[in-house]
Parts: sequence; structure tokens; C-alpha cells
Amino acid sequence: MKLATIAKNILPTPVYERLLRARMERAASRIFPRIDNSLDRAGYIAYKYGLEQAAYFAKKGEWDNKVLVAGKNLPLPESDCLSPWHVPALAEIHALPKSKRILDICCGIPTFLEALHIAGFTELFGTEDNSFMPGVVEAAQEYCDISGMKARVFNVRTGYTGDYRNILKTEQPFDVVTNFGVATYLYFPMIYDLLNAGGIFVAESYFERVPPEFESKFELVRAYPEYGFRLRNFAGSGAVSVFRKK
Repeated sequence: MKLATIAKNILPTPVYERLLRARMERAASRIFPRIDNSLDRAGYIAYKYGLEQAAYFAKKGEWDNKVLVAGKNLPLPESDCLSPWHVPALAEIHALPKSKRILDICCGIPTFLEALHIAGFTELFGTEDNSFMPGVVEAAQEYCDISGMKARVFNVRTGYTGDYRNILKTEQPFDVVTNFGVATYLYFPMIYDLLNAGGIFVAESYFERVPPEFESKFELVRAYPEYGFRLRNFAGSGAVSVFRKK
């Protein structure tokens, strides 16, 4: 029996988890002795918290990932730390006043929030779900901290509308809400509540246009169907679209 298995069986769970986290942090520090760029910071955090992105971010280039090959020759260039579907969203947001409040739903390791931070935005927020991936909220918050971002990450259960609306008990509504790879039909009512009047929802979603049921609440600003290739690969439809709350 491996030593780690024996320790797990005989130690109280909190003690075991602290020891495991310390061991993972030491391993992350060996693999990533310097974390002075976004890709290395993401790899360090993924290894430290045992997130499934670890193998992905350990590489020094995204194009080793087959899912992303289809996006390599798209019109807008992207940086090493962003995925192709982030790029049109960043371009849309970039021209907005830097005081706009921006919430990235299911932010993961928040390299997209970091790109907004580098662009000069200061009111940045994210959500993640510890019930889906234990430790991911703490990982996202630590990434913000070591990147010099004054960003806050909320722990909410993905798809639980009440959890998202609870954010508004302590925060003002947002000017921009973003989401990549999750936004379904059910997201539109929730996003409507989170946004200020005239706010925008930028999403990699199954919908290139506003679903008919929500045309009284949202209007389409712009769509980037070529950036929806990830969703089209398994769902048959997808785009990065910009919707404005009416």
C-alpha cells in the first residue's frame, strides 16, 4: 500500500488535506520555479490545486491541444494565455470605459480576467463552483492575487440561478457579463438579472442570435460564428455573440 493511501486512511481528513496541499505546492514550485508570466502562473496554480487543467497549462503553447487547432488561423490574434473564443470578447470589451464592472461566469483559472486587468479594467469579478471541482474557487482567487489583480471570485453552483442572484446582495449589478462554453438557454434570465440596463452579455454559446423567447429582453449587437467552433464540434451550433440588455 502506498504511503499516501496509508496516510489518508489513518489521518483526520483536515490534516491529510493540509499535508496533501503542501506536497502539491512543493511539486508545483519545482515544476514552475518562476511564475512571472501568465502561462507559468496558470500551470503553477493548476498543479498546486490538482485541477484538471494541469497537463494542459504545463505545455508552453496551446496548439498542442487538439481542441484548439481549428482556431489557429482565425482572424483575430490571441496571446499564449488566452483561448481563441476569448479573443473577440476581449476586443468588444476593450473599447469600454475602464471603470465598467465585469463578471466572468465559470472563470476557471482567470487568465481572461487578467487580460482585462492588463487592459486597464479595475472592477473585475469571477465565479466558480467548488462543488463541481473542489478547490477551484481558491485556485482562481490565488491566481488573481499572484497576478496583482484586485478581483473577487464568488463560489456559486453552476446553473443554480439563486446562487448567482445572491451575488447582488453584496454587489451592484454588472455592466458586462461573460461566459465561455457553458451559456445555454437557461442562462438568459439569470444574466438579465445580473446586468445593468444596457449592459452586455458576451458569450461563447449555442446561440448566434437571441433566442426568440428573450427578444423582448435582449438584442444582438454582434456575432462571431467562426469562434464557435468548439461548441459546433459536439453540438452542431455555436458562436461568440454579444447581446445587449434592453
